[in-house]
Amino acid sequence: MSGVHTELGADVCHKANKWCLKFAKQFGLNLSFRGSSEDPRSQDVESDKEGTGIGIWDGKEIIYVSSPSSYTIANLFNMWYRYGFDVISLLDPVTETLNRWQRLYDTKTPWRSLKEFLSRFELTEFTNVTLDKFLSAKGYSQTSIDEIVSGITLVIYQQTAYQLHALSGLISLAASLSAEDLFDIVEGNDEIPAKLVEHSKAELRLRTAVEEIVFVQDRGQYIVRTKEGEEIFEDVIVSVPLEISGIKLIGVKEPPRRDYVHVFVTLIHGVLNPSYFGYEDISLLPPKIITTANSTSPFTVMGIREVFPDNSQLVKFFSRNQTLPQKEIDQIFSKVHKTLVQEWYAYPYAPPLQDHSASEIELSPGLFYPSAFESVGTTMECSMISSRNAVELLLERHQLVPNVEKETMIHQEL
Repeated sequence: MSGVHTELGADVCHKANKWCLKFAKQFGLNLSFRGSSEDPRSQDVESDKEGTGIGIWDGKEIIYVSSPSSYTIANLFNMWYRYGFDVISLLDPVTETLNRWQRLYDTKTPWRSLKEFLSRFELTEFTNVTLDKFLSAKGYSQTSIDEIVSGITLVIYQQTAYQLHALSGLISLAASLSAEDLFDIVEGNDEIPAKLVEHSKAELRLRTAVEEIVFVQDRGQYIVRTKEGEEIFEDVIVSVPLEISGIKLIGVKEPPRRDYVHVFVTLIHGVLNPSYFGYEDISLLPPKIITTANSTSPFTVMGIREVFPDNSQLVKFFSRNQTLPQKEIDQIFSKVHKTLVQEWYAYPYAPPLQDHSASEIELSPGLFYPSAFESVGTTMECSMISSRNAVELLLERHQLVPNVEKETMIHQEL
């Protein structure tokens, strides 16, 4: 928009995301680590290198601003005064979770349900409780949970620490507490799935919506119906959440249904009004603003993506369940040149799992549902992990890979 390439969602990966890194390298894509001096975009406003940090907004005032360098004496004192040592010690549970998560890359057998996955990698305890209760039990203050933790989870999942189970919440924190570990694809993150489709040489049929998948039990086959007709398959991988796809499963027990978050992204090219946030000078306004658990703000996160020569800005807003009201836009901006709104159901609400932990990946013989994994976490890497697992189950079903050699061969093929 306005000549600036902007990711609407899924805009970063973590260096611990081995599949993202593998495919980027395999397809010769260029990585840009946040804040890297070698990144030609490192001087952008969003990189925060020359900006005034991140502001926390409660809907009425900015209650805390980080400095450009998080480790200046003044900023450390301000941070300690408001949050104690919580910000620093938050890295401990995040690191523990990442260490357990990393073990899944070395697994030798696929998992058939979320319950099996969580048990195998010792993650069950993180999904049985909300993030706020998990952190409170470890001594973190409510102020830290309301302002920093919920501010981050609202950026990633549009849900507060009081709504998310701890595993999704800690995944969110991992993506924000170590910014130097985050990267994106210079050519655009969408290049990874595009290159994967091209590399697979699969027949891609866009605009061919699937309406029904019928299991013919006596033949062990599936009839896939679209408006254009129907075809018969031995195996089907449903790589879209059933809740938002409109696909009907016939002859198959459906997995538990989840509610999905209706996300709105609003891009506005205009001139910001700093007085809306309590500033007289636009140069003092934090280039990124997150919100608190109880914020009255109509948006959950705001980021300045570009500053143009005429001192106008390209600004990205996230909001949930509603567009950014025009009344608020008129107050936030003194002038608006262009507006673009994109909405979609981005990820499920992720309360403690309960019955969702029993969700099967293989719904019936040969029908695989990797999207069940979204109850655990919704990221680009999670999609790759769950898809790979579904392929492993399919290969195992047809005994295409001997158990002894399976792991090595699958890693080579994928």
